[in-house]
Amino acid sequence: MEEYHERKEKNYPSLRPNRSLILLSAGLLLTFLVAAVWSAFAGACGVAVLFLLGSLLSVVICDDGMTKLVLMPDGIEVRRPGRKPELLSAGQLHLILAESQPSRRVSGLPMLYLSTYGLEELIWLQTQELKRQKLSPEAISARKQQPEWRKTFAKTYLHRHSQKGFPGRNRKIYCLRNTIDNSCILRHCYPHMHPVSLLTHKSWSPHGGATSGVFFRGEKQAAIGRELLSVVVVMGILSALLVAIVPETWYLGLCPAGVLMLTLYVVARKENEQIQAEPEGIFVSQRKKQAISAGAIKTIARVRGLKAGAVADYLVVSPLSRDEVALRERKHLRRSIGGRKFMATYSAIDDWETCCFFRWWGRKLSRQSYWQREALVVMYHPERARQLRRLYPHAQYLESPDGVW
Repeated sequence: MEEYHERKEKNYPSLRPNRSLILLSAGLLLTFLVAAVWSAFAGACGVAVLFLLGSLLSVVICDDGMTKLVLMPDGIEVRRPGRKPELLSAGQLHLILAESQPSRRVSGLPMLYLSTYGLEELIWLQTQELKRQKLSPEAISARKQQPEWRKTFAKTYLHRHSQKGFPGRNRKIYCLRNTIDNSCILRHCYPHMHPVSLLTHKSWSPHGGATSGVFFRGEKQAAIGRELLSVVVVMGILSALLVAIVPETWYLGLCPAGVLMLTLYVVARKENEQIQAEPEGIFVSQRKKQAISAGAIKTIARVRGLKAGAVADYLVVSPLSRDEVALRERKHLRRSIGGRKFMATYSAIDDWETCCFFRWWGRKLSRQSYWQREALVVMYHPERARQLRRLYPHAQYLESPDGVW
């Protein structure tokens, strides 16, 4: 008991895997309680009981959202409200990188799994689960013939059994967003743990300029006309139906169509801007002027940001140094109580300045991407990075760790 109090008194860093569930559960709890009271006053007691059961479920979700992982020297202590802390020994923990459950349209976000099971154990557990699902040995053997089946088996088990905000899941697997914050603090606290990557790397071929300094800002030249034509057809049909039903509101169909077409044109035009990297600087062809001179370039970085619900890799060519960007991020953090607490925890790590650098750019790219004023931003490709590093060797090159965003 004394040992526990000593641990509690020390200010160890902590992570909350399901922090977002707290606000969600609070909103659901308030909604269910109001609905239950309203139903009770209306005389619908059966409906009120159902709403009360929903409020109990909200409390369970909130309890799960308040789970805290305390990073101690001898392992990770799992703390939940009203329960005895549980210690996951550092010698038994594995760090595994994998995408979250992908959808049909976009790939999943890179996540970090803290697991007491190693890769081989995860594969074995998934095999046993398939057997419990009454799959025949031939069907299991057929799945094992597929390319990268070991990755698939391990990731499938992680997706289904990780503690991602659903009560009753496996308490030996916890899922965290693989952000630069979580990655840095875990590498700082447990340097002996080497993450095992199960990430699926998707490559694309650049459209021209693979070995030269001329390329489009995006992955490839976007077909503006085809996208606009599809919008015209869809919105034209909807507008015709609206006019047929309510003739006086014809403008309600044309206005959204015009706004949507203009937005698509602006975005596609930005993707189609041609970048020309030369020894004296970088030029944007459609602007007919120099975007950034060679002498002003201080950093070239591969930064990950969100794009269309997935993580995209960008190349950032900036006149700001790593320390200048880190200073801006520290000023941003000092503005809030949460930011100051964050600094108190993370400023002790070895690569704190680099962490601030990627935090600042990651936030900027998720909001504006190509419309940055502080830097020139293009989609990342290894050939593009090599060309820029060859042309501007004086610039510092920074790259976020594998799968980190």
